Amino acid sequence: MSEWRKIDKKLRNSKKTLESLFELTMSTFNNKVAFEEVVNGNIIIKTFDDIKEEAILIANNLKQTKNKEMIAINLKNQSIWVSLFFGILMSGNYPLLVSDEEILSNIEASEVICEDNILLYMQQPATSTNSFSWSDTFYFHTSGTTGKHKIIEFNGKKLVDQILNTRELIKINGIIKNYSMINKIKLFAFLPFSHVFGFIAGLMWFFTYGKTFVVNNTKNFLEMKKTIIEHKVTHLFGVPVMFESVVNQIKKKLLSKPKRKQEAFDRLINFSINLQSTLPRIGNWIARNILFRGVRNQVLGSNLKVMISGGSSINNDTLKILNGIGYHLFNGYGLTEIGIVSVNLSKKANKRIDGSVGVPFKTYDFFLDENNQLSIKYQEDKDFFTTNDFFKNQNGLVFQYRKDDIIKNKNGIKISLSSIEKKISGPFIINKTVIFDEENDEILVVLKIKDNLGDFEIKTIKNSLLNSINSLKKEEYISKIYLTSTMFYETISKKPRKEEILTALKNSPQDFLELKHLNDSDTISINDEMMNEIIIIFGKVLNINKEDISPSSSFNLDLNGNSFDYYSLIYGINEKFEIEIKFNENEKLETPEDFYKYLKKHYMEQYEKNN
Repeated sequence: MSEWRKIDKKLRNSKKTLESLFELTMSTFNNKVAFEEVVNGNIIIKTFDDIKEEAILIANNLKQTKNKEMIAINLKNQSIWVSLFFGILMSGNYPLLVSDEEILSNIEASEVICEDNILLYMQQPATSTNSFSWSDTFYFHTSGTTGKHKIIEFNGKKLVDQILNTRELIKINGIIKNYSMINKIKLFAFLPFSHVFGFIAGLMWFFTYGKTFVVNNTKNFLEMKKTIIEHKVTHLFGVPVMFESVVNQIKKKLLSKPKRKQEAFDRLINFSINLQSTLPRIGNWIARNILFRGVRNQVLGSNLKVMISGGSSINNDTLKILNGIGYHLFNGYGLTEIGIVSVNLSKKANKRIDGSVGVPFKTYDFFLDENNQLSIKYQEDKDFFTTNDFFKNQNGLVFQYRKDDIIKNKNGIKISLSSIEKKISGPFIINKTVIFDEENDEILVVLKIKDNLGDFEIKTIKNSLLNSINSLKKEEYISKIYLTSTMFYETISKKPRKEEILTALKNSPQDFLELKHLNDSDTISINDEMMNEIIIIFGKVLNINKEDISPSSSFNLDLNGNSFDYYSLIYGINEKFEIEIKFNENEKLETPEDFYKYLKKHYMEQYEKNN
């Protein structure tokens, strides 16, 4: 606690420049571990002194050839990224933070530092920092989901004020305060440092106070999870789709459990949320250590304490489940043009699961216009920035939709694409986007999945989407759903670019797999391959045309089957699907849909055993 207060006080009384920020951090933490990097299975340790030494080395090389020029950093998260950022500033140049190689042709950087040429900037011997003339400006590049490129300028004071906003987090929420004071804080560096959320909240909020970063740039969720658990990560900041992927893993395991256990889990989540809302600290301790200790160990480990989601709206069910099992998941909001605007800081769990992003930090002025569109500005800026984001004011700001997210169908009905996107979920889905094809008046869903998924996984995705489809309003009808494993999303931290995806759908259809017949039934589509085979067996046993059998047809009541016929049915199902259904299950297995769910559960269990 005293160390945090000391840094906070010095930061408030500093010149609030990027140079003073660097000197304060480096002079305070010296040999403390700044990075634990996993590279090809090996762990590389970097201290704050190592970062400083590398930054001076880079600055010494750059000042030989560059002065007051924009230099792009195009690297994945790693310790050298931080050294480059400060080294470029130290040399009197301006860092431009980018994370997408394809946009480099659209910006005017004099140099691009990447994996291939980084060693060129570390050849000259280091000299004292006193010989450098620091710049106090850096830039973010952003294109959002539109592909329209913008360069956003930040300076030292604006960044330092963003860092000092952490005081509000600690002051308002005693739980965050307790976790923030521990010395062994480790943040998993998931969000790219080149993005405003990843840079300010994911890097500077922790680097300035001498905390440790764990880096593993794997694209594999299980590898990421292993790193988080083995390195005893305490804090994790991510985008909604990442947390939704975690919840999908939980739901996938629940699918293999009996229905009574699934219902018991739901009841326990509700009990946990109520308990954590009435008695926040005691309730969370009970959730973590008694109710869901085993679940947490399997999900992201028991050391993880605080998580913040930002970047877009998050599914309320995701907030509920992760908070319910004992993680503190807070919802936040920010913009590249402005910075990190707010975080829902409620201590009570029921106030964290309603989608609120909290109230903007005190460094901002803001207002909602008559249409509830947010306008905001950093207090020292002259003009307000109109965000194109619409909120309702309830327990803080609750995101509703983006201006360019609202479309009109041919009947003139307004539809929110983000509202549809929030309802789409399922196992094996890495990322998702909802697109309106204006030319054909169609709503399309494109899902990023892992490469080389088999028939079982594809069927699981397809069937899990049925609940999402059935929750949509009539006017939100989805015309087509596509799967892709090769395009647009390198990681689940990147946003898809809708215009590019729509173009690719038209020009390169071979890169997409279309899922069909998702809207043919309120329950399970009769056109599903497995369902079709089950109905054929029903028809053969009972000598009935399959067209006269629906997924919900009762074997006894609707189709007039007798006990002898039922034995024949069980035999036929067992033989076709290479399974052994016990005859005493006859009270449970009555309709084709009952058999379908039974088989799906069986295959899911087999998949879990093998993976």
